[in-house]
Amino acid sequence: MIDFVVALAVAGAQVVASDREAPPSASEKHILPSPAEVRRQVTACGFSKKTVSVQFERALDEDVVWITPGDKPISTDMLNCAARVSLKTISYIYFRNDAEQKRYDPIYWKIADEAEVREARKWLSDRKLLASLPLPAKGKPLSAYAEAVEEFCGVKRRTLLSAIDEHTITFAKDGLGKLTAMGAEGAAVNEAQLTCVLNATSAADLKSQNISFGLIGNARPNEGETGDPSHRLNNRTVPQQ
Repeated sequence: MIDFVVALAVAGAQVVASDREAPPSASEKHILPSPAEVRRQVTACGFSKKTVSVQFERALDEDVVWITPGDKPISTDMLNCAARVSLKTISYIYFRNDAEQKRYDPIYWKIADEAEVREARKWLSDRKLLASLPLPAKGKPLSAYAEAVEEFCGVKRRTLLSAIDEHTITFAKDGLGKLTAMGAEGAAVNEAQLTCVLNATSAADLKSQNISFGLIGNARPNEGETGDPSHRLNNRTVPQQ
């Protein structure tokens, strides 16, 4: 699906909230657990304490949980549990063993994708918008769906989203604004509108319809990719605000 974290990071610096929905206050923002608490939750999945460590990764500028091979095999239940901890705590979790990483990645993404769809639909439902959610329609060009999402979220048509073919939607040129010495300027959306667009496209479960949405050049890593965690920057999601 979309590079949710990247899109929010790019847009967050350049948009201003509208009166439709104000940005969350400090008290409403997600409070991240300490590295020690994340490690505790991972070990509670059945991993030995000696195999779980947290270290600061300069490439990510964040703490990362690393799991090394232990004496007992890692079960699928343990991998499922670790993936849920990763999502719940918004933490990176990686395995030193490439084979275990290859087992973990599809499990993580399945849980992450399902959570993203579920949370986006709740976000829309809470605002009584779910019933009118636009969806891609067979026989109609994908560009029509992109424009419907823009209209749904109060964005001028063809200013934010662009369907580059019948399976790919990305952000229109300058849709998220231009970076200047004074910061990003000229975005086609404000923060509330962008949040609406991201939740609308997530709730539509585009991946299940073989449709990709995101920033070109920031796609999800290839399945089975291992090595430096900076190559897998998308290994987490964030709560919808």
